[in-house]
Amino acid sequence: MTKKFLSLLLALSMLLTVVGASAEDVVYERGDDDEIYEEVLGDFEALMNEAEAATSIDERFILEAKAEAYLLDSAVMIPNTTQGGAYQISRIGYRTIPYVNWGNDDDRWGTMVAATEFIKKEDREAMKAAWEKGVAGEEVYDPAKFLTDLGYTLATDYKTTFSTAPVTLDWLNTSSQSDTEITVQTVDGLVQYNNLGQMEPKLATSWDISEDGVTYTFHIREDAKWSDGQDLTADDFVYTMKRLVDPETAAPYAGDMGKYILNGLEISTGEKAVDELGVKAIDSKTIEITLVQPCAWFLEIMAFPTYYPVRQDIIEANGDAWTTSPETLIGNGPYVLESYTMDEEIVMVPNENYYDVDKLVCKRICWKLITDPNAKLAAMRAGELDWCDDYPTEELATLQDEGLFHTAPQLGTYYVNINNTKEPFTDARVRKAFQLAIDPYYLAEQVTQNTYLPATDFVGGGFFTND
Repeated sequence: MTKKFLSLLLALSMLLTVVGASAEDVVYERGDDDEIYEEVLGDFEALMNEAEAATSIDERFILEAKAEAYLLDSAVMIPNTTQGGAYQISRIGYRTIPYVNWGNDDDRWGTMVAATEFIKKEDREAMKAAWEKGVAGEEVYDPAKFLTDLGYTLATDYKTTFSTAPVTLDWLNTSSQSDTEITVQTVDGLVQYNNLGQMEPKLATSWDISEDGVTYTFHIREDAKWSDGQDLTADDFVYTMKRLVDPETAAPYAGDMGKYILNGLEISTGEKAVDELGVKAIDSKTIEITLVQPCAWFLEIMAFPTYYPVRQDIIEANGDAWTTSPETLIGNGPYVLESYTMDEEIVMVPNENYYDVDKLVCKRICWKLITDPNAKLAAMRAGELDWCDDYPTEELATLQDEGLFHTAPQLGTYYVNINNTKEPFTDARVRKAFQLAIDPYYLAEQVTQNTYLPATDFVGGGFFTND
């Protein structure tokens, strides 16, 4: 009875959150509730602002941890479950693609190693153990050899699904996961994470950082080319970064990502001219970037798709339509667009002008539009898909018994959002009572059937570090 009451209480708290967005309050303007915000979350914002200004990762970590503790204590957001395990069925070997805590490198499939058969649970666990030794530097992790030694046949293509058609394949002008999952196959950045979670050079062969930590100089690969055979140059990066912060582009990450570069934030808000951005080409293969202040995590920022180069002549000749056909979607990454049938199928094949094309394991990637979970599961069993994380809930027990279901660590925390502008939730004691009443362990074990983990904070399971 207690557990049922808690479930009812959770549903009620969610309902009250929705009530706060009723018809009479459709328009939300920050400023209408500034007093309430400052009373409840003023210290949180101050701590986050201080963390933003920090110049070292350690200092930022401490300040953000304090901010998280303050947010938890305010009880305006109540974490309940976390995707510490992304539940899925897969023929893909464990950690064969880049592994990263943020960004989109973990959507890159050029190094993917998949089998034509479902990988047994015990074999996947053995691969995980081998990967962990690879991370620790105890041995070389070779997933292809690992699977073939166990008798698996390696696949040369990858078949997956998308539930909604991409909005745009312009990697600089999107914030959608469904878009970037596709676009990152066609373009590389200066740096990239590998499958052991380590940062490594990609389009840059090396880089220099000034003593004051403000100036970064990247040296671009001599053999880096666009998919149409044209040389990739430092000017391409200069154009890309200026396009990112240009108000006319209206890029969703213009402020968030551009603010690290000198004058980037002021340009994105229209206060300064685009040509004042702190970026310049020293020569055709050398680019210099000047920051607003030292930033210990700037290389990680450079791994984000908004800093991946685009071609000025292609965009100026085709406008927004440059991403809609194989002839104009020119990238520099491992794959090129072979065909794109709206709301049906997307196919990519290796880019023959890619400097590492001979190292690509996956020779063809195909996305099919399948929205029904039953159809996805049937396609998985028929060998028409290689990966699925959306299947009928009632099939979960069967999949677990068959040893097909497994989890992969992934960041993501679910929470109840309390509307603290509505009585009685203006009272912190009431919010904390709800916080105490919600049992994340019951939700994870009984409601999600252990497909999620209980969350007692906002930074859920799945974080990875080499330290």
